[in-house]
Amino acid sequence: MNEVIITRLGRHIVSAWLEDGEFAEFSSEPAEEGSLVGNIYKARVKNIVGNIHGAFVEIDEGRLCFYPLDERRKPGKLKNEEEILIQVKKDGTDKKEPLATENIELTGEYLVLSSDKPFVGISGKIRDKEKKKT
Repeated sequence: MNEVIITRLGRHIVSAWLEDGEFAEFSSEPAEEGSLVGNIYKARVKNIVGNIHGAFVEIDEGRLCFYPLDERRKPGKLKNEEEILIQVKKDGTDKKEPLATENIELTGEYLVLSSDKPFVGISGKIRDKEKKKT
């Protein structure tokens, strides 16, 4: 069984890929200060606003993101104080909160793992046929 573990340790984002419980890959990168894009949070629903088809979710104490509701998450299926896993897709401005989604994407050099797609895609940037097979 394969697992991905991602956490923040001080000022670094640490990730590990485990295959059958053994480390296969490890990465530690400095966390970008300022931009939230790509960050993944366990968020708490604070306010569902039906007329704008969205909800405001809290990612840190007092820090809100806008989470648009779509066909997967209708207003009646989401409850205040419910915890959901989100990823920030767009930074906020002085007038708007950051934009969040439940579609989690982990991007590598040549592939993207997406929580809403049941397959792994390989980048068209890879020209070597042997490299594509591995």
